[in-house]
Amino acid sequence: MVPETQLARTVARWTTSLERLPSILSRLLVFGSLRDSNTGRYVHQGLALSIGEDATHDLLAQSHEQVFNEWQTMRLPEQMRDLKLHLREVASETEGPGPKKRSTIGQILMIWTQTEPYWNFVPLSMSALSREAFLINMRSMVAILRGRINHDSGTADSL
Repeated sequence: MVPETQLARTVARWTTSLERLPSILSRLLVFGSLRDSNTGRYVHQGLALSIGEDATHDLLAQSHEQVFNEWQTMRLPEQMRDLKLHLREVASETEGPGPKKRSTIGQILMIWTQTEPYWNFVPLSMSALSREAFLINMRSMVAILRGRINHDSGTADSL
């Protein structure tokens, strides 16, 4: 059992680190990457060292649901703004020196159309209806943005 003060400090640090991310979709991406695809359990070694594996899973599962619900309560134009912010962030992460290849937003959207990585953004605890609503909105927004980029001769300046 983790002492309440240690758990509270860990939760506060975790919350602060999440809030530093520029978009809600970026936060959902983090949760998807921390969830083991074979077990559905959330794994984070740093948190586990501090509060244990079970408390880590519980904290991350609860946080994932909260962030997902925050996204779901946003109006569609707000979701679109958040998606654009996330895409700009992802595209900028691939820039810079070294072996990284620069991805454009158009390339990212093309891959997203094929692979739908945002499936991992949905907590496993969500209802089928919530999951489907999220997926429909994401597919629609990705298609709209791809259409805008194609219309603008492959540039993402209008985003």
